[in-house]
Amino acid sequence: MTCGGAEGCGMVLGWLGSLKSWLWAADIVLTCAGLGTGLRAAYLWLESAKIEVIPVWGHSEPAETAASMMGWIAGQLNANTEVAKLNARAARWTAAAVMLSGVGGLLGILGP
Repeated sequence: MTCGGAEGCGMVLGWLGSLKSWLWAADIVLTCAGLGTGLRAAYLWLESAKIEVIPVWGHSEPAETAASMMGWIAGQLNANTEVAKLNARAARWTAAAVMLSGVGGLLGILGP
């Protein structure tokens, strides 16, 4: 099978070479982007693990046990809300990292 003479073969080989270069460059860019988004997700999960429960009392703990417990419960609910927000953001960043790394890996298979 021929490719239409020497000129045609050169064009085909030149096009394939530039395609492989493009695939290699896209693979590197997507892999780096996957690493960056994965690190961002890890940072958000780390920050969510650092959230502490702060009771809602004002300046001092109430002497009454029921009021003290209500302050702790409200504080726990506030902390849970903040943790949930950070975890949702981290999950989105993780999904992006998986997609970018996956596409980069596929391009790496197709490339040189």
